[in-house]
Amino acid sequence: MKQGRELGVLWDEINRQHGLKHDFLPYATDITFQAKNPETQICAIKGKGEFGPTQLFQNQLSEALGIPLKYYQRMLLEDPGLLETNVNTWLQRSEKQYMVRTLDGRARAFLSNRYNRIDHLQVMDTVLPELEGIPDVKIASCEVTENKLYLKILNPRLKGEIKVDDVVESGIVISNSEVGMGSVSVTPLLYRLVCKNGMIANNLAARKYHIGSAQNDLDMFFSDETKKADDKAFLMRIRDLIRAMCDRAQFEKLLSQLKTATAQPIEGNIHEVVELTAKETSLTKEEGQAVLSHLIRSDDYTKYGLANAITRTSQDVKGYERATELENIGWSVATFSHNTWTRLNAPTTESRLF
Repeated sequence: MKQGRELGVLWDEINRQHGLKHDFLPYATDITFQAKNPETQICAIKGKGEFGPTQLFQNQLSEALGIPLKYYQRMLLEDPGLLETNVNTWLQRSEKQYMVRTLDGRARAFLSNRYNRIDHLQVMDTVLPELEGIPDVKIASCEVTENKLYLKILNPRLKGEIKVDDVVESGIVISNSEVGMGSVSVTPLLYRLVCKNGMIANNLAARKYHIGSAQNDLDMFFSDETKKADDKAFLMRIRDLIRAMCDRAQFEKLLSQLKTATAQPIEGNIHEVVELTAKETSLTKEEGQAVLSHLIRSDDYTKYGLANAITRTSQDVKGYERATELENIGWSVATFSHNTWTRLNAPTTESRLF
C-alpha cells in the first residue's frame, strides 16, 4: 500500500486549506477568462478577484461551455488568443450561475451551482472521533491530493486466510473530493499482510454525491452549522460503516470471493492474458509490464495472482491517486465475471510463459 502523509501532517494541511478556501457563485457573465500564453491563464470574477485556474478547472470549464477538450487544449497551445475569445464569447452568452471553488489564489473547480459541499474537514471531524472507540484500529495510509482526500483504515483484530500463510485484514477506504472528482465514499478494503498491499472492493461502496438543490447568493449568508445539517445523516452513516469494518459476516463474504479467484488458473498465454487485462482495465503500457513482472515473480498463475500483481504495481507508480485506482482495479480483476474472465483467459496451445 502506497504511503502518503503522516496523520498529524494531513490534519494540519486540512485545517490550513479550510481556512484559506473560498467559494463564489458568479453568473457566467461575471466571469472573464484570460489566456496570456500556454503557461499563464487567469480567471477573473467580477468583484471577487483574479485566480490562476488549475488544469481541472479548465477541463470543467471546457465541458460546461461545450468546447471539446482536445480543441480547447489545441487552442491553448497554438493560439491562446483564440481560446480566450471562444471562452469569453460563450460565457457572455450564458445565463447560468456556477460555483467557483478557490484555494491558495487558484481557481480549482468550476462546478454547477447545484454542487453540494461536503468538505474534507467535515469528513475528518466525523471519522477521527469514531476511530478512537474501536480497539487497535489504525489509519494505515492517508493523503490529500489536489483532487481528493483518502483515509485507509485497518482493523487488525479481524483477519482471515485466503490460502495457507496468506492472511488479510479487514479495512475501509474513506474518500472525498471537494472539486467534483467523486462522491464521499466508504468502501471495504482487504489488506494482504504478506505483501502489504490492499484491494478496494469498489462495487460495494456507499456513496453520497455532491449534488443538491440549486444554490444562490443567499446561500453565502447561511452559517456553517446550517450547511452541515443537510449532510448530517450521511456523516452519521459513515460512523455506522466504520463499525461495519468489524463485522465478521461481511468480511467472510469478501474472503469467499478472493478464495474463489485462487481456484481459477490462467490458462492462456501469460503475456497475452496480462495484455488483454491491461486493455480491459485501462492500464498503461508501463503498468502492464510491471504487472507481468510481478506476476512471474509471484509464480501464482491464477486470477488471484493476477489481481495481486496489479495491487503490487500500485507501489511502483508515483501518484497516490493512481496507486489507489490500481487497488480498485485489483479487486475488479479478482472478481471478474465468468464471461469476462473466459474472454481474457482463452487457453492456447502455446507455453503459458512464452
